[in-house]
Amino acid sequence: MLGCNEGGSSKPSYANVAVFGDSLTNGDSIGGNYAEPLSRMLGVPVYKYGRGGEPLVSAEGRFRSVVNTRPDIIVVMEGTNDAAGGVDANRAANALHRMIGYAKANGVDVAVCSIPPFTKGAAGINGAAIRLNGALRSVAAYNGVKFIDVYSYFKNDPALFQKDGVHLNKEGNLRVATAIANGL
Repeated sequence: MLGCNEGGSSKPSYANVAVFGDSLTNGDSIGGNYAEPLSRMLGVPVYKYGRGGEPLVSAEGRFRSVVNTRPDIIVVMEGTNDAAGGVDANRAANALHRMIGYAKANGVDVAVCSIPPFTKGAAGINGAAIRLNGALRSVAAYNGVKFIDVYSYFKNDPALFQKDGVHLNKEGNLRVATAIANGL
């Protein structure tokens, strides 16, 4: 964190931001990604570290390599594959706790995002997403890092998703970028 924005706002400013997550962070050719609109909103470079199919419980090694690039802050939005795959929310939360600890020990700020809801045919997984989001919120609070409630920005609106009900379209990615920009 570099200090306050111009105008005396107490909102922190960052020289660069890393976003870390699964395929929702990586984006695709249909829906794009949320890193690009987030960069425009914040007026700083946003580096995208997304990996399709990756659960949070398997992301620690990759996260450490991102910390070692020394961004000012890493915004984590990962857990969709954990919720969809039936991974226990506490197990995912424990992985996130270790990741935050590593970042903080290396002087890198972290913000944690909830995952968006599932829609259409995937809507049956929303109970797991809600449980995971609660665990993510608790880990963020315990570690004293920002929690950004991306889930609430969606209101289960299927118009923000691609046909699979999981991946975001351009409007959905813009919604994530807005949530993060407002949360930082």
